[in-house]
Amino acid sequence: MKCANALRQPTFRERVHGIYSRMKDRLKKDKIIIPFTERELEAWLLARRGSPDKPYQCRYCTGWITLMVCVLDHYIPLKQNGGAGLANLDDICEACNDIKGGLMPESFEKTIAFMRTLPPKCATDMRTRLQRANKHAGQVRSMMGRLMAMEAKNKPVRIDRTPEKENASW
Repeated sequence: MKCANALRQPTFRERVHGIYSRMKDRLKKDKIIIPFTERELEAWLLARRGSPDKPYQCRYCTGWITLMVCVLDHYIPLKQNGGAGLANLDDICEACNDIKGGLMPESFEKTIAFMRTLPPKCATDMRTRLQRANKHAGQVRSMMGRLMAMEAKNKPVRIDRTPEKENASW
């Protein structure tokens, strides 16, 4: 019985709930309140795309996705004064969201245009490296936030990762 549940695909409502919950948790850290409800998000997504399973193209790479696999991106990044409302959200593919990070749409579109001029293997390598770099940057920002919070509470900060332990050439 456990295996059958593990293979079950989430319903659209469950997917929206997960997206909304993660967004709420992420924005709470920056003291930003989401100005819409979970049901309003669900209605907005369905109004944009019609059906959870209806394929549409990612705004940036033109790859085919559905609402069941898309990610929500703040079109104008919050860190660059973009709003937290539905009007500033965009449903794009996960790969483009990973690469776009905090870039403005125009900058990201120029990056994509440049990547299209590269030989396919080179473009794939660049896309992979950019995705990895943005994921690591997020992890570093999170770690730095925790360290700063610990310092603010006057707790000693211990970092075990030293060049000698990790890699002599570090």
